[in-house]
Amino acid sequence: MLRSNRLTLKKPTLVDAPDMAKYLNRKDTAHMMSHVPYPYTVDDAHQFITHTAGQMHGELFNGIYNKTDDFMGVISIIPKPTGDEIAYWLGHPFWGNGYMAEAAGLMIDEYFKTTDKAELFVTHFIHNDKSKSVILKLGYVYLENIMLEVPARKTIEEGKRYRLTKLEWQAKNA
Repeated sequence: MLRSNRLTLKKPTLVDAPDMAKYLNRKDTAHMMSHVPYPYTVDDAHQFITHTAGQMHGELFNGIYNKTDDFMGVISIIPKPTGDEIAYWLGHPFWGNGYMAEAAGLMIDEYFKTTDKAELFVTHFIHNDKSKSVILKLGYVYLENIMLEVPARKTIEEGKRYRLTKLEWQAKNA
């Protein structure tokens, strides 16, 4: 469990499934992620929560909760052949309040403190300016445009890839 003044990051539970489904059953949210089907149901949320409870293959998933323990979204770090990658989403009622940068900061800090990894990557769809804003606020450096496989929509879409090194993170937060 990770905490800041406003947030707690912890494993989501089945109690969070209705809120997860409500937040992800919006096209403007679901279409910013490659693996989230639309429409998104409570059954989809149950499957996701059950899968993430095992934290398989080195994946790290946390729900994002506010001070009153309301479920707000999900943040994860996923091992990939091209390097570990942070991924996240936040429910629409919570947009525009700096919560995602705060949650990502907690997760990145913990990642660099508890692993021997020297870098962490992130990717966003080319049209996702909100995610780009969070990424730049965290200190990520743009690497390249890439084509992303999007299983949820059976398409390939353009995205941008960024890297943050442990040294950059430490210098930014010294």
